[in-house]
Amino acid sequence: MDKEIYLERPVEWAEKKSTISLKSISEGYENPQIFISKTTQEEIQADLSFVTHGGVKHYSVVVVKNEHQKNNY
Repeated sequence: MDKEIYLERPVEWAEKKSTISLKSISEGYENPQIFISKTTQEEIQADLSFVTHGGVKHYSVVVVKNEHQKNNY
């Protein structure tokens, strides 16, 4: 399932907040910054990021549950 369809509501919510910059992997927005893990060298990118007028940075990742995945607990 494509998680981009679930990004619409969080982006709308963030647009209503008092933000300085809003970035999203959604079409029409600049992509959020990519971070590289020092231990695994894996690239990590948030689905949504923004900075409030107070200077607080927010990073969000949208996770879609896979109903066919087994729990290995």
